[in-house]
Amino acid sequence: MRTSTLIAAVIALVAVLWIGSGLLFPHEEAAQERAVDSMRAADEAPAPRVRVRDMAARETVTPLIVHGHTEASRQVVVRAETGGRVVEVAVDKGAVVAAGDVLARLDMGNRRERLEEAQALVAQRELQFNAASSLAQRDYASRTRLAEARAELEAARAALSAIRKEIDDTVVRAPFAAVVNQRAVEVGTFLAAGGDVATLIDLDPVTVSAEVAERAFGRLTTGTPAEVRLIDGRTVEGSVTWISASASPGTRTFPIEVAITNPAQDIPEGMTAEVRLPLEAVVAHLVSPAVLTLNDAGVVGVKLVDESDTVRFAPVQVVRDTADGMWIAGLPEQVRLITVGQEFVTDGQTVEPVPEASSDPGAPTDLVQRVNGSTP
Repeated sequence: MRTSTLIAAVIALVAVLWIGSGLLFPHEEAAQERAVDSMRAADEAPAPRVRVRDMAARETVTPLIVHGHTEASRQVVVRAETGGRVVEVAVDKGAVVAAGDVLARLDMGNRRERLEEAQALVAQRELQFNAASSLAQRDYASRTRLAEARAELEAARAALSAIRKEIDDTVVRAPFAAVVNQRAVEVGTFLAAGGDVATLIDLDPVTVSAEVAERAFGRLTTGTPAEVRLIDGRTVEGSVTWISASASPGTRTFPIEVAITNPAQDIPEGMTAEVRLPLEAVVAHLVSPAVLTLNDAGVVGVKLVDESDTVRFAPVQVVRDTADGMWIAGLPEQVRLITVGQEFVTDGQTVEPVPEASSDPGAPTDLVQRVNGSTP
């Protein structure tokens, strides 16, 4: 009786242990089944959605950017060509004048009387020459006397021309359109011949002086178009008018000059300017800076979607930065660029691309949340 009871107890204990082992330590097959179920669920989960844009490469010009400053195309000190006291000053400093405008007037002095005297002498010499000519034709006067009369007439005419020129010189005029940068006289100032009246600077065109590096020297020619951005925000077009054939000894750079039109004479001399010179055309894509990203190695690039809807990281080089976006090179001519969601997907991941022009009502509103694996 005791033996049978002991055997029953052992059997019961073994059964309890067997059942308990199934609860505490799942069988390997059950674990594998659960793993398969988990993988199947992951495979059946929807691929993350990203917004994409089909883009084609375009040609753009890479600029050389140098800095310089504006200079007047010419500067002249206007001087009096005759002496006299200043009786009128017609311009102030900073005035814009046209060619021929009056800058100052000098006192006439006795020049009008000298003009009348010269005119009378010319009339007298003409009468004497005509008389001598008539007598010479009838052999009543020698040819020597006729030559003397002709010389006296020419001398009188020369004296008349000189006094007329001197009278004209009492009015000092601008030799070209310019800005009056300095004025050296006031009413009452006595000027000798050669005395300073005003300093004029010609600001149309304005010259922008800059320097380019050695590697760019051979890629520029006179006539190369240039875009000049002034420090006050204005942008004007110009062209290269001069390239030095000799480098600056200290910097090994080559001075250049760019001419820009300035009809209003409102671009002053000495203003800081940025000069953009086109060097070469490259094929690139224009993108928003927001699409640029970094890979694990810190390389700048963008994320694309290939034909199998797989994310691919592509390194790029920034060619130029403009107000419209960044021009990047290093991509194929035709690409499908991820424009929204690139930070939430990884290289090699399968995604569901949504074109930017898609009419899917869910795409614009919940795209980022879907990409991130969350729900609204």
